[in-house]
Amino acid sequence: MTNWKRLFDAEIIERGRRYFYAGKVKEYSEYDRVVMATVSGAHNYEVFIQLDEGGGIYNTDCDCPYADSGLNCKHEAAVLFEYENRHKAETAIPQDAAADIDLTKTKIQHLRRRYLGRDGFIEYWQARRFVAEILGFLDKDVNLLIRQGKLLDAFDLVNFIFEKICNTPMDDDGEIMETVDEVSSIWQEIYNKADSKTRKTMFDWLMRKLINPKNEVITQAAEIFVMSAFEDRNELDQKLRYCNKMINKYNKGEIEYDGSRWIVYKVKILEQLGYSDEDIQNYYKKFKEDSALSIYYADWLILKNKHEDAREILEKTLKESSNNRGHRFCECGERLEKIYGIMGDIESQKMILQEMLCCHIGDDERLYNRLKSLYEKDEWNKSRASIIRHLSRHYDKLHYYEKEKMYDELIDIIKRRRSLNDLWKYANKLSDKYPSEIVELYISILKEVAPQAQNRMQYKDLMKHLKKISQLNKGNKKALALVDEWRIIFKNKRAMMDELNKVFRNDSIFK
Repeated sequence: MTNWKRLFDAEIIERGRRYFYAGKVKEYSEYDRVVMATVSGAHNYEVFIQLDEGGGIYNTDCDCPYADSGLNCKHEAAVLFEYENRHKAETAIPQDAAADIDLTKTKIQHLRRRYLGRDGFIEYWQARRFVAEILGFLDKDVNLLIRQGKLLDAFDLVNFIFEKICNTPMDDDGEIMETVDEVSSIWQEIYNKADSKTRKTMFDWLMRKLINPKNEVITQAAEIFVMSAFEDRNELDQKLRYCNKMINKYNKGEIEYDGSRWIVYKVKILEQLGYSDEDIQNYYKKFKEDSALSIYYADWLILKNKHEDAREILEKTLKESSNNRGHRFCECGERLEKIYGIMGDIESQKMILQEMLCCHIGDDERLYNRLKSLYEKDEWNKSRASIIRHLSRHYDKLHYYEKEKMYDELIDIIKRRRSLNDLWKYANKLSDKYPSEIVELYISILKEVAPQAQNRMQYKDLMKHLKKISQLNKGNKKALALVDEWRIIFKNKRAMMDELNKVFRNDSIFK
């Protein structure tokens, strides 16, 4: 069987595995490429799986609610584990088995035509299954060829599969990028085992994809692999010539996105060819006005322990990007903070970390903790309120007031916002210090929101907050009083009364 696990989310696979090992697959039967079974759980569910002629999955079905939504479920996974277990002896591939490449290619062509159908397009809800079935040939046929040492055949087949997927009209949801990762991994495996002749064949094919780009995904994958491998002198010379060609296009403005990467590729090649650090630094300096390249240049300087030079470059780039505090600003900041630390400039470290916290969209917790570690305790206690106040609007400032146990500031913001979500998150922390205040605030906001609720989901949300109030210090009596009030005000809202009765009947806090 092809690698059916690609059709399922990782969590569903694990649940199916547990069901299989727990013996929940019952009444299992097979007939003419059809597998049927009952899977016991909270209920008994009927699973139906249809296989194609090659042993791949043609169709799956289960009568559970999860599968009804169009997703593959844990019950189907459990049955497939059962099928796999019963066919272990049949599915094991002998080491000396022969792989018929032409036949495999024909199967892939048929599979592709079947999914494309009359419309010549694969919809998103079929794309994952289509890619998974084709990638099954990587697991079976390509890996068999690699084990047999038929590396050129393996390379030919993996490229055929890659091109068929990338050139198939479909509405994919990330499946093609997953394919790139798998194909690149196989390329690397073949490269590691290849002799010079096989590597030359690989290099020639990949370079053709760069020189004559027809599919963007394939071209990008070929570029990354070529530039990370192939260190023969002749190959390095060819790579260098191609880099020079792309750099010329970049200088002319013919490359719109991240063309400076070709300069970085060239630097790596120059190092492999034995150029001196001085030669490489002089080459970088030719592009010193290129802000896109400055971070790469700074990384190279840091690697060579030329921290003062790197600092100068980064500070200049940071200043130029200060009006647009986006990704490049934060990249510079991250590197500068490390350099300041190496150079013992603590005040500059503090400054750059605060600037990043004012604009950064990312790992604010790490930046915040790093900044805090640079202060003495008394100094930090004096500075923290201002630091939190100036955090980027993308950050949850309430989290930091709670983290610092600054509860007066925390409750002041919650009062201004009047948000049920804020109260849900922080009421427990504040209840001990402001018991009556928190309960009254919570009750008053619930009273405002309740009349606007119109459906069962909103009613359930109200009950969630009602239970929260009953659990707070001095909250139980207030919650009970609110229940009595709602029974009168909303007596004609049957669904709301139903949810209220459920809470009152089932929850021990109201007993």
